[in-house]
Amino acid sequence: MSPAEAALSFPAEARLHDDDRPSRTLDRHPRRRDHGRGLDEEARRARVRPLLAGRSGTRRRGHGFGALHRRGHRPRARRYRHRGQRGGRRCALHPSPPARHPIRLTSTAGYGAGVIEVEDDEGVRVIRLAHGKVNALDLELTEALVDHFGQLGEASDVRAVVLTGSARGFSAGVDLRRIVDGGAAYVEQFLPTLADAFVSLFSLPMPVVAAVNGYAIAGGCILAAACDHRVLARGGRIGASELQVGVPFPVAALEVLTHACGRHTEEVVFGGALFSGDDAVRVGLAHEVVDDGVVLRRALEVARSRAAMRSEVYRMAKRQMRGPALGRIEQNQPLLDPATVEVWASATTAAVIRSHLERVAARSEASA
Repeated sequence: MSPAEAALSFPAEARLHDDDRPSRTLDRHPRRRDHGRGLDEEARRARVRPLLAGRSGTRRRGHGFGALHRRGHRPRARRYRHRGQRGGRRCALHPSPPARHPIRLTSTAGYGAGVIEVEDDEGVRVIRLAHGKVNALDLELTEALVDHFGQLGEASDVRAVVLTGSARGFSAGVDLRRIVDGGAAYVEQFLPTLADAFVSLFSLPMPVVAAVNGYAIAGGCILAAACDHRVLARGGRIGASELQVGVPFPVAALEVLTHACGRHTEEVVFGGALFSGDDAVRVGLAHEVVDDGVVLRRALEVARSRAAMRSEVYRMAKRQMRGPALGRIEQNQPLLDPATVEVWASATTAAVIRSHLERVAARSEASA
């Protein structure tokens, strides 16, 4: 089985039951579990040194670009670093809350609480982006998404997923002010995590439906495009405006857009327009457009319809269709994304983003 196929394959025998799972006090990574334990300092160094050979300069934090599929298995959930919260598998001491009770995953670092809300509805997992007024994508929100998507891969009771936004819309994309304020150090943490969020959503094996309840711009558009089916609100708009802002796409984002838009990808990428209604359907960013008040209801209908299909056959078809894109992501991320991070982290890009934010603020004042 290729790494791309493995990313979409979750055999039942590989899932751990609560009683079989190791204690959370242990490192979940099996290769790291016993490195150096019970050894003196010199012996520990001798044991670890061969493992580090040839890794000089390699990014080791989190998944990193391309690591999701190079390891040949599903994305591994990160742990939360704030307020003692953790992602990943749940054990008997940390059971999941009862169905239909929202799970609020929060972080108190830096710019405030990054939140997603999760609710189960008759076997359909509803995930709401609930991060500020416009669900801007930052490090805390993308880490929460990677964690939860990682858990979904082994959730046998979840037959389908609906991704939507709370309040005013789906997602306005990357928090650009956070990029400017955080500088290169923040970008080097954030951009790989953003790519991980795209890939982990794109590689979920069960049906995934986007309920686009308003604006889905740039990174928000990519999240929607990573879903199997997209229901767009009649008053909503969706588009990939990265080049209009002046920033490049990660490899994963372009592959997700290409899978969704096909021959219209260049129009979406180079045009940078925001599409609504029939135009969004024409270019592949939406499958259907409904009245604003029924977006979530329609998305749930589609999710339940697909969940009623034979699950192993649905997963096989999805693996066959998305496997080529996942393979290209695996191959090209290590080659191309380091340069993407470098451009995002540059002082020139910070100045370009700052100028863009000033123009947006001026237009807002003029229309007020």
